Amino acid sequence: AGLKLLPSVVSGLQGIADSLESIHNYDSEDTLVVGVGSSFSANWLVHRLGTFYQQYPEVNLHLKITNNDPDFAADETDMAVVWGKGDWEGLMCEQLMVVEFTPVCSPELLKNSQPLRTPEDLIHYPLLDDSDYESWQEWLEEAGIPERKYKRRMVIRDSNVLINSALDGHGIALCAVGIVQEYLDSGRLVRPFDLSITGGGFHFLVYPEKALRKPLVRLFKDWLISEVTKIEFQETS
Repeated sequence: AGLKLLPSVVSGLQGIADSLESIHNYDSEDTLVVGVGSSFSANWLVHRLGTFYQQYPEVNLHLKITNNDPDFAADETDMAVVWGKGDWEGLMCEQLMVVEFTPVCSPELLKNSQPLRTPEDLIHYPLLDDSDYESWQEWLEEAGIPERKYKRRMVIRDSNVLINSALDGHGIALCAVGIVQEYLDSGRLVRPFDLSITGGGFHFLVYPEKALRKPLVRLFKDWLISEVTKIEFQETS
């Protein structure tokens, strides 16, 4: 036999359901979930979020760490900033910035007894690496150096830890210039050489086409593009 609920109970349950629906609608309208790489988030985006909140204090922005192959359905994200070549099938992709990699290190490291005047001098220092070493190989080739000479490596699979290792003077890291620009501007990191490589990829803003129905997606997209444009203007002026 079925269970018949008292009218007061039904009314109470309906009230709870209405409240939950109200909360859901509020969250949906005023909350934006953005997937970001940990390094991009910690070393680039967070330094600029203050301007976003000044302009849009009513927005609940949730940053969710993601990889470079976002799954919007599983991750429950509205949009994502990822690194790659713009080949995410079925998604809208907008190129934000080129990723240029260059050696960086702590100025304290340069007080080492071994000079660092030319790329050949890197043989005296540990090379910090967070990948399969292809980027370092490419940079060394561009510098005209046989990479087989360089045996001292420290492999760190987390970009944030890699950057912190460079800040702490543990070696020379090959980092994306845009990601460590704040540290370069403050003098906590320096570029011993001007040579940089592109690494074959860009930072992209990606999202399902239907995401544009949500006003906050368009709002954040326009704000993020304006922040990138500011940087490009500063670099060319």
